[in-house]
Amino acid sequence: MGEGTVAEVQASLKEKGRKLAPTTVATVLRRLEHKGWIAHREDGRAFLYRAMVSQREASGRLVNRLAGGVFGGDVPALVSQLLDSRGVGKHELEQIKRLIEAKERRTK
Repeated sequence: MGEGTVAEVQASLKEKGRKLAPTTVATVLRRLEHKGWIAHREDGRAFLYRAMVSQREASGRLVNRLAGGVFGGDVPALVSQLLDSRGVGKHELEQIKRLIEAKERRTK
């Protein structure tokens, strides 16, 4: 999205099936800003919010938090849960195998 007001963020979320009140969206944006994930600038009376971290960095932070907090750092348990809780098809399993093989080559 780049940059957006509370109303624009709310509309984007609604398109993705998430119907949230404007006050809820504003509260979440303030909390994300407090944590350093996003920032805002003022444009007249409106606040325009933008990401301060890339999607890749945000995903990494969340996965690390999940792996550490819920799974106590047990990465195989995290992966097992992901494989068991989702309908992972043959094509996806092949992609995962290639990712593991690439990681093994980089760590040798």
